[in-house]
Amino acid sequence: MYLRTIHILVSVVTIAVTALTLAACAARQTAEPTTPAPPQPSPRTTVEGYTGKVFLGIRGKSIVLPPSDDYESTHGLELKRSPALSTGDLAGLIPGDIIVSIDGNAWANDEIRLSRSFDKDGRKAKPGDVSRFVVLRVPCHDPDNPDAPKRLESFDVELAPYPRTAAEPDGMPDNDAIRPDLADHAPPYQSICRRLIDKTELTADCTDLWERIERCQQLPDPDRLPIMRYVHRDPFKLEAVTREIASPYLQDSPSIDQLLDQVEHVLVTFDRADPLPPPVVLTATYVGADLEGHLDYIAALLAGAAEARQRAFAKLSDDEQQFIIDHRDALLDAFVEYKMLSYDDDYDRQVNSVRLLDLAGKVNIEALLDQARTAAGLVDPDFVDSLVQAVEAADIDLSQAIVAERDRNGSTATGAQKKR
Repeated sequence: MYLRTIHILVSVVTIAVTALTLAACAARQTAEPTTPAPPQPSPRTTVEGYTGKVFLGIRGKSIVLPPSDDYESTHGLELKRSPALSTGDLAGLIPGDIIVSIDGNAWANDEIRLSRSFDKDGRKAKPGDVSRFVVLRVPCHDPDNPDAPKRLESFDVELAPYPRTAAEPDGMPDNDAIRPDLADHAPPYQSICRRLIDKTELTADCTDLWERIERCQQLPDPDRLPIMRYVHRDPFKLEAVTREIASPYLQDSPSIDQLLDQVEHVLVTFDRADPLPPPVVLTATYVGADLEGHLDYIAALLAGAAEARQRAFAKLSDDEQQFIIDHRDALLDAFVEYKMLSYDDDYDRQVNSVRLLDLAGKVNIEALLDQARTAAGLVDPDFVDSLVQAVEAADIDLSQAIVAERDRNGSTATGAQKKR
């Protein structure tokens, strides 16, 4: 949850700085006739037979090949790494392998374009296609002996899709359906950008970009939040969405409830017309209670948080929950360093991160938010003030690290009394 929230806030707020700067510049411009928006595909456009993007995952550098009668290429691609679950990874390619050709297409210089090397009768390659790879490989495929003479091998490789991408079961809603309240929002710099696109003769490129974005939406990344997909499809909505997210942080001291409301908005309700059902309200209260009553209230909060956590992780085994605990920090480290999972050069961490994301998809985010809201009651300012007053009323020394504790049997022990 925290990883996705950080991703949203950092990405959106950073880009919004540029957006707001453009808005300030636009405000100083005199009104001019606007150029029509560049052509855009219908939000529900589908491409016949489209099955998603190919995840090649072949990262390397071009090199000059040793002359040989066994191949026509003068240049090849030496593999540096191959992300987990990519085509290269599933094909068994490892660092040090040199790709000599794909589908018989020879490379005559160091400008190797893999995407144009597939022989698919004029169409783009798609997941499930089979291509013929010719590769110079270390004998016995020994990565510990990269300087050994390489052996030429030829084999078929099935092109892999991006992990876990799948068509949406109910079709792809357009942005106006997701957020009808923002349908008519148009920032002042939108017309400037469109005129720049027209004046610089980039309309065709812009149209191609929109079509690529729409194709991506047909088989979306399951880890991409609706809020990101929304601004991805219409970057001119970015400022309005950023203001929604940033509003509580512009206050002097936003409450925990306000922050959790924003987390819920980003993670869950951005594309929902109806709000989530309210969290379970505790029947216990601390108002007017003595120290024992406050401890009862704390016990009720902890029990409520534990119940919500149980609901949140109900679909995960104990081993799966422990796996998340063991590897969540590594996933966050990879995100902070690389921003994209496939760029991580630690293969084992990549594999673990992919599994962690699969497991995270089973977590009930609404229940996790219930847990956070319930636990937040422990640091509610009104409760903390009341607890301090209850401790003082019990004549207990507040300077101690522990002023009261209760065991599992409900027995309470208090700290030392104030010195008279």
